[in-house]
Amino acid sequence: MVLHTLTPPTGPLIDYTSEPTVKVLTAEFGDGHIQATPDGVNSVRYSHAFSWTLPKADIDAMDDFLKARAGAFPFLFRPPWGAAGTTQRFLCKKWSRARVSPLIHTLTATFEEDFG
Repeated sequence: MVLHTLTPPTGPLIDYTSEPTVKVLTAEFGDGHIQATPDGVNSVRYSHAFSWTLPKADIDAMDDFLKARAGAFPFLFRPPWGAAGTTQRFLCKKWSRARVSPLIHTLTATFEEDFG
């Protein structure tokens, strides 16, 4: 599968949030004892909420890119903390856009790490 790269004209706004989801396997025993272990090598998966405020045409292009992936196909993206030229795999199942003015729009998207 060919992975496409999302390359916005600028990086996302500095105020972004990151939230981990941790997968753990647990076994409960009759005496109340619980045993837990991470579920797999990549048991911690981060999701990052990014926002861009850009000209409408740029937001249209990003919106089209995300729609084409339909939340099911991963893509490459260089997050703000990444070194120049370093990309990571992400999925995006949720995004929204808002009109700031006729020519300026905002896109907010949640990118989930993809280990595929």
